[in-house]
Amino acid sequence: MAKMLIPQPWFRSREHYEAVRDLVTDEPLLLDTFDQWLEAANQRVEKIIASGRDVKKVFIDPKEFAAWRLTPNVGHNREGLLAFTIFASTKQ
Repeated sequence: MAKMLIPQPWFRSREHYEAVRDLVTDEPLLLDTFDQWLEAANQRVEKIIASGRDVKKVFIDPKEFAAWRLTPNVGHNREGLLAFTIFASTKQ
């Protein structure tokens, strides 16, 4: 049986991280710095894998995310980021 893939937002660079963080101000998992986020994200991935599931790192492009947020009924918040992560995971 295939393991369940859990999509996780991921960032290619410090600049991408900071751009998305500035767009989503209510997301507690987007810490102040890229280094803080990366450490916490790696720990989260380890916990998911230890629970028997697999992780799909979904790279968030800040320009695509900013454009996607303009879609009607899409939040400019944590839910919007998570919805975009799921959407983007189907394209990657």
